[in-house]
Amino acid sequence: EDWTVVEGSGTALITAQTANSPINSLALTEGVVSVTSSPLDLTGASGLRLGVWIRRGSDSFSETTDTNENFVIEYLGSSGTWQKLQTLFGNGTPGQIYTPSYALPAAAHANFRVRVRMTGGSGTGYDFWHVDSVCLTGEVPVAEWRFEEESWDGTSGEVTDERSDGFDGTAIGDA
Repeated sequence: EDWTVVEGSGTALITAQTANSPINSLALTEGVVSVTSSPLDLTGASGLRLGVWIRRGSDSFSETTDTNENFVIEYLGSSGTWQKLQTLFGNGTPGQIYTPSYALPAAAHANFRVRVRMTGGSGTGYDFWHVDSVCLTGEVPVAEWRFEEESWDGTSGEVTDERSDGFDGTAIGDA
């Protein structure tokens, strides 16, 4: 799905400078920038986890981050507010790779989103955070049949999927 980029003083771009899954990754660079996923309907989901590959820039393949050039990863919680999962500080080891997996306790709602952002930078061509392999896992019900109908007569769609996912059914035989 589409991701939305909001550029302040920074830039978001797809680059082959470094990646976890060949050949490209998302790069946040140059200053304040955020990238937000499209909404996902996770209503009824459980055991949600978000995994991601994050790499701090290095002069050997992009450019090293400095103090106050931080990386933040968040998700939109069921209350409608952004929930910070982690802040990675810019003044760490150049090229350092992170592969966190976050539990998402308030993510099972109809407007779930993920956001990554950079908090500052030194301008054009400087300060990179690389992001790849964003993976949301969990258990999501595919269909839910409650058998609330008083009778069936073989009419198409008469067995109703309560989740409105289009998995309505038709009684066959002596059902």
